[in-house]
Amino acid sequence: MLISPAEPEPYRSLGKSSSLPERFGSDFLMFSPCFGRVGIQRKTIPDLVASVSDGRFQRELIDMKGLDLGIWVFEGRIDWTSDGKLLSTRHAYRKEQHWAAIFSMLSEGFWILHSSGGTETCWLLSRLETWLKKTVHRGISGRPGPRKDLFGEVDVEGWQTHFLQGLPGMGVERARAWREHFSGLGMRLVGDPAEVAGVGKVTAGRIREVFGA
Repeated sequence: MLISPAEPEPYRSLGKSSSLPERFGSDFLMFSPCFGRVGIQRKTIPDLVASVSDGRFQRELIDMKGLDLGIWVFEGRIDWTSDGKLLSTRHAYRKEQHWAAIFSMLSEGFWILHSSGGTETCWLLSRLETWLKKTVHRGISGRPGPRKDLFGEVDVEGWQTHFLQGLPGMGVERARAWREHFSGLGMRLVGDPAEVAGVGKVTAGRIREVFGA
């Protein structure tokens, strides 16, 4: 991780000091085998408000478009008055203005993260660097494991329900209905899957293809 010399401690201890991040409007610069060149801009809430007022925010957004991925970390609490004014600054900064800026950033492909303060930001950046270094990100694309009972065990019914949920269009309730209809998995697929409650003809056809039936 390359870190702008303008960053104070403890942020500088996260990596090597370099002016390169600043060329991309960033405070931190990383390389990811999946995402490419990644820049992170850290903003305390008062600094965010000030940068919006003096134009730095807009310039940094433009500079960060030269990255493959730009990430913003907003640091600190955001408290609003009942009429939508920010409490922690003397600048005129409203909730509508804040969310309009975030929506615009998201539309440009920027990631928005938030931390409670410097300590959490350091923790977040360290974890982010580890995650970005991975060559493959499967994440939530995998199917959750079977549900365990009160003793932390998975019984036969649990494994069967878990297996059936891997079939096209098969949720938990359909999987349970399947088990009841076929008294188990019904691997030989005797009968028509469309006979199972909630399983339509299209889904039944896809299931037959899976079983080669």
